[in-house]
Amino acid sequence: MGARVAYLAGRQDHYRWREDDSRATKIDTNFAGSYAQSDWSSTTREGMFNVYANIPWIRSDRFTLGGFALMGYEGSKHGLTRSDNPDIANSIKDRVRGVVVELAPNIAVPFKGAFGYIDAAVDMEYRYSRYDNTTVRSVEGGQVETYRDTRTGVSDERSWEDFSYANRNNVYTGFDLSTMFPLLDGGAHRLGLGLRLLFDSRFTFMTKYYGSAAVQGADVDFEIDNRREDYEREVRFSTGIKAQYRHGPLFAWFEITEPVLKALKPRTRVTDAEGDVILFEHEKDPLWMSLEGLRVGLFVTYEMTLPFLR
Repeated sequence: MGARVAYLAGRQDHYRWREDDSRATKIDTNFAGSYAQSDWSSTTREGMFNVYANIPWIRSDRFTLGGFALMGYEGSKHGLTRSDNPDIANSIKDRVRGVVVELAPNIAVPFKGAFGYIDAAVDMEYRYSRYDNTTVRSVEGGQVETYRDTRTGVSDERSWEDFSYANRNNVYTGFDLSTMFPLLDGGAHRLGLGLRLLFDSRFTFMTKYYGSAAVQGADVDFEIDNRREDYEREVRFSTGIKAQYRHGPLFAWFEITEPVLKALKPRTRVTDAEGDVILFEHEKDPLWMSLEGLRVGLFVTYEMTLPFLR
């Protein structure tokens, strides 16, 4: 069992380009001009805490059954500060908080002799994330943090579109199978042939909320105008063939991995504040694509003992 903690804080400067022919400086062959530092710099703080363990459940001469378990928390905060004085920050903040739970049971079945086994694993993961985009408003001489005013169109989502807050649920399931069967296991020569199968799918459900805040005396009420419900289904599939050969100190491994195929099916839907009335819906048909081509590999090793190293 183990635990892992990570924390990161930093500042990233953003720049804008200013054209000034009298002070033009050649940066490279495709740019002539000068850069001026922006008045604002972005700040990012991220934290992560994971607790995980490899748990052996059953061990016997015929098989070994175990599992990997993980629970974790992740959080980040983004904002803007003055480039000349980091102690001065603006009122806009973007926060993300989330939890993750993962469980991966696996089984290993060895065969007698060399190059004989069956390894199979099932991976399951659930992740929840909460997104809050806030600002500060003046209320009766004071200030209170509220959600930012946002809106969406009755159409596909634009890349620059923002939201007030959102909930995201991510479910992942995967299956990995690796086998090796002995074809020749006698004398000085040993040969095995195996197969590998990888299949996984990811389902993402994200609901984004758009609205505006109204100051009511000493209170601030945020009213939702619309929702956008985004859904994605991603499927990946891959197979492979491998062979192993050993003759004394010589060991060779040959493997062919077929292209990893991926299909993504997205859907977006715009509704009213309650989510009952659908104002817009667009679903795209899944398109299979290859993330990488066919791979062929040959690995050869030879064990040697050097007398002067004894």
